Amino acid sequence: MLSLELAPVVNSIERMASRSFVAPDSRFATARSNRTGVGLVRMGIRLGMITLWSTALGLTGCGPDATDHVTAPGNLPTHAANVPPEEPENTALLAGTWKCTEVIDGQTIKVERDNASERVTLLCVTLDHDDDHRAAEARRALSEFVLGRDVEVQFDPKHSARDADRNLCAYIIVEECFAETDRTVRTIVNVEMVRGVHAEYPAKRGHFESSLYHAEFKQAGRRFR
Repeated sequence: MLSLELAPVVNSIERMASRSFVAPDSRFATARSNRTGVGLVRMGIRLGMITLWSTALGLTGCGPDATDHVTAPGNLPTHAANVPPEEPENTALLAGTWKCTEVIDGQTIKVERDNASERVTLLCVTLDHDDDHRAAEARRALSEFVLGRDVEVQFDPKHSARDADRNLCAYIIVEECFAETDRTVRTIVNVEMVRGVHAEYPAKRGHFESSLYHAEFKQAGRRFR
């Protein structure tokens, strides 16, 4: 808009410059010199007007230096910096009694509670999945311990609550009540799977060891070194 308003002024100045440098017809050299002078004057006028136009744009806030397009360092958006880090999962809400509704394999079960369901991988035990016979025997043994029963899910404070598949990693505990002796026996299913040689503890050196039941695991099975 501003360039359109300045255009008549530029044209008027150029016409005045042209008239002041009109050359006599009889002197060709002087005419050539005058035409050169006119060209230089026109170029100078245009450069001057461009400078004036740029300055005017900056003052009116329409140009690239306008303050409404500049964000001061103190006013930079902070929403990305204020995103809180992901908090660790509250295992207290996941621990406790669940109902085992499915045995997926000799190391993984499905549990349900309050319209919620989770997959749980038995912590600190490893199966030989390459041996189909042993894998089937492990699944059968685990089913006898937990399928259709209430089980307690217990987490290890030294181990993450979930694995790479987002399954819960926990100890599975079942209780046996004996009326004749009036006592309750708590069975750590993870340990019993090792005792029955259906699983190994741990699979190799450096593999995670239990911080809660290491002695029980050692007594129940063999350690692979």
